[in-house]
Amino acid sequence: MSKEPLSATVAAVRHAGARMMTRYSTESRQPGLPELLANLRANDAAVVDALRPALTEALPSAG
Repeated sequence: MSKEPLSATVAAVRHAGARMMTRYSTESRQPGLPELLANLRANDAAVVDALRPALTEALPSAG
């Protein structure tokens, strides 16, 4: 384990939050439900892509 799990988790969540802030826009109104759902899925994927590697490194046995 490269970092203590709590500090690694905090760092991973901060990184994911920073990633989400780059995706945020007050101008991003979606024209309909399909587009809104596609954006939500993309946001989920962006967060998972940021969190999974960091959390796996912090606690590999957690799966």
